[in-house]
Amino acid sequence: IEETARYAAERGRKKVGIMATDGTVQGGMYKKAMEAQGIEVVYPSKERQEDVMSLIYEQIKRGEKGDRHQFMNVVHELRAQGCDAVILACTELSVLNVNYSLNPDFYIDAMNVVAKAALKNAVVYTASKFRYHKLKRYDIMSEREENTNLFVF
Repeated sequence: IEETARYAAERGRKKVGIMATDGTVQGGMYKKAMEAQGIEVVYPSKERQEDVMSLIYEQIKRGEKGDRHQFMNVVHELRAQGCDAVILACTELSVLNVNYSLNPDFYIDAMNVVAKAALKNAVVYTASKFRYHKLKRYDIMSEREENTNLFVF
């Protein structure tokens, strides 16, 4: 959640809409993280939140594509409230990103943000653990000594 908030702040977002499950919305975790980055948070109205829950539980979790019209009803409401981005704050909503090729300048897929951050941190961690050794080895076939490099964890 904090990674997603940082990502939104780095892109200059000032007011974001959060599309998530009722539990995530009620927990307020995204609101807290966004506000810590100076970003205002907007949630869908009760009626539009029901659309979000329907998309997640009655459609995507059942293997359906997700109703684009229903999704866009939520997005239009959030845009009308001045949101300059919408956070897809549920892994099921990432399916909409894949199915409809959503504009990455407006939609922030929290799952993608976290996945990229995890990969970046893994690469940095792995690279920091390498030790470089210059070795001499004897090549039996050519009967000569060769220089070689070895990376060890």
